[in-house]
Amino acid sequence: MSQPNAAPPKPPFLRQINPMVIGVAALMATLILAESRQNQPVWAEYTGSAEVRMLIPTLTGKPELCLTCHEGIEQIDEAHPVDAFGCVRCHGGDRLSLDKNAAHASMYGGGNPSDLSVVNQGCGGTDCHTGHPADERDHIARIQQSLHTTYTGAIHEVLLDAGLATGGGPFYGIVATSDTTVEHPDAVASLLGFNGQSFDSTSVQEFAAECLTCHVTAASVSEPYYFRGTGCASCHVLYSLDGLYSGEDPTIPRDETGHPARHQMTVQIPYTQCNSCHYRGSYSTQDVHFTPRTDLDPAS
Repeated sequence: MSQPNAAPPKPPFLRQINPMVIGVAALMATLILAESRQNQPVWAEYTGSAEVRMLIPTLTGKPELCLTCHEGIEQIDEAHPVDAFGCVRCHGGDRLSLDKNAAHASMYGGGNPSDLSVVNQGCGGTDCHTGHPADERDHIARIQQSLHTTYTGAIHEVLLDAGLATGGGPFYGIVATSDTTVEHPDAVASLLGFNGQSFDSTSVQEFAAECLTCHVTAASVSEPYYFRGTGCASCHVLYSLDGLYSGEDPTIPRDETGHPARHQMTVQIPYTQCNSCHYRGSYSTQDVHFTPRTDLDPAS
């Protein structure tokens, strides 16, 4: 006996059509989603526009798409106009990728081409910063021989105190370096790279672990007043006290510390930049200890 309220069975042709309808509907939804993504690509999140911005720097003649996302970023300085240098000549990266991870994967120094581990790639070249001293283009050689890089005086003093160095010297720097034009009678022609763990001395090993963080080869302490870059950027790229970015690049979060104040270099270095390392407390190579100042307000 049939149930009076039971729905009548669907005709066979409807049972065949339903999967077709579902498939077509799914395809249409996929196409609509793809079109939506094409109209609003990922970079529109930063710029509010789906426009792809191409730059062809005059020095390379090769197109790059970096400004598609980094629209509004500051020109680094007058000596490096973006129309001539672009971005990739100095920073590396994939010039034609619009995928964030792919575009940034091969950047030099994690975005800082002046870091000494990559400075020759990002800033080198005889027409750039590895040129002849007579042309005042030997900037990379200068910083590699600088006390801000080698810290050779403190290293030598610690080795003397530990009885691990004799007269003469110094013999070690944070990085190995040499100079073919030694003129001062107390200068040395070369320095070996310092590896504190290779010395059989607790004080030397402690010094290497605790006291090499304020020089241009090491990243800064991630705390207010200490933020700075590495390499040449240690001095020439300015940071705010709180380490926050205040420029016009839409891709850089305004609440994420560790960024320069703006994407700019300067030769007019203010004392506040020097203070990211200096005047932050007292340093002692005798007891291998740093005593920070207590009168700094992190909120200011």
